[in-house]
Amino acid sequence: MQNSDPRKAALIVLASVCILATLFLVAGKACGNLFLPLYRFEIEAIFPFMDIQRLLIDTSGREWLITLQIIFNSTYYVGMNPLAAGTVMSSSTLLGHAFQPLMILLPLVGAAKAIVPTSNKRLVLGAVFSLVLLLAVDVPFVLVGAIEDILLNQFAPGNSPSLTMSWMYFLNGGGRLGLSVVAAIMTVAVSSLPPDNLNPQVTFPRETRGCEE
Repeated sequence: MQNSDPRKAALIVLASVCILATLFLVAGKACGNLFLPLYRFEIEAIFPFMDIQRLLIDTSGREWLITLQIIFNSTYYVGMNPLAAGTVMSSSTLLGHAFQPLMILLPLVGAAKAIVPTSNKRLVLGAVFSLVLLLAVDVPFVLVGAIEDILLNQFAPGNSPSLTMSWMYFLNGGGRLGLSVVAAIMTVAVSSLPPDNLNPQVTFPRETRGCEE
């Protein structure tokens, strides 16, 4: 049985944060570009009334931004106000926001490895799956939500926010941090399950026959 080592766990967290911070500073743009196809696919699939003109990582001063520019391919209604097809809108979010799940998930998962007995294979696969899932429910909706937020404030300020906008507010208000922690806990929980719990076997009682006289 593996012994818990809190000091080792703390060192893993510290080392992971330092390594990931260095990675962001040195190759943040290259890492961010890896996920742009995922963001593009999601936006085109979930918001078919938008055509993407640009989706790239750009700079604003010293900050890296994920920038989206779209054109509405049909009339889009903001409240009761129609927005003509061909209208171009853009939004952006900090590239650092896309790195937050990575900065939270991986150190927590690595630290848990020093405390809880886990399957290395399931831990790695679970961490990768959780990271992709966190990014998939984050950046595309924040970019589109920002566009909807601009339009609502300009054309229908009294209307209720859309689901996309509400999700954006949730993420920016601490939801991103909360989801990352939950994902880390679930990843560790699944990777620490005994193999028998992941592959349950159904057994049937044997049929017993009485002896006939």
